[in-house]
Amino acid sequence: IKTERPALRVQRFYGKPSVITYETNELTAVCPMTGLPDYYTLRIIYVPDKYIPELKSLKYYLLWYRDKPVFHEHLATMILEDFIKYVKPTRAIVELDVNIRGGIKTKVRVAWCIKNSYYHVLKYLDEGLV
Repeated sequence: IKTERPALRVQRFYGKPSVITYETNELTAVCPMTGLPDYYTLRIIYVPDKYIPELKSLKYYLLWYRDKPVFHEHLATMILEDFIKYVKPTRAIVELDVNIRGGIKTKVRVAWCIKNSYYHVLKYLDEGLV
């Protein structure tokens, strides 16, 4: 059984500077405390540099998590780190909206930019990408 997260395949980006958003409600993982499935709406908002992900590859990458026990805060960070590693955007935000569990609505938002200073991360969390 393959336990490593799959790589994202990328394509060359030839467009002008853009803000691109991918959104899906098909992301699932397993709660490490209860073993029950968690359901998410995922948004990846980014500014590409030289690459964009192949969407089929992104879909299979996200499917890999369906039976993995992971806390949502860690899941958002793992997705962001892999997105940065393979796509190499200039800026990126990963947002997870977690379906209500135990009567509590949870949203997780992690951000990164090429300057990656604390100030810039706070700026993009407060204001979005642009």
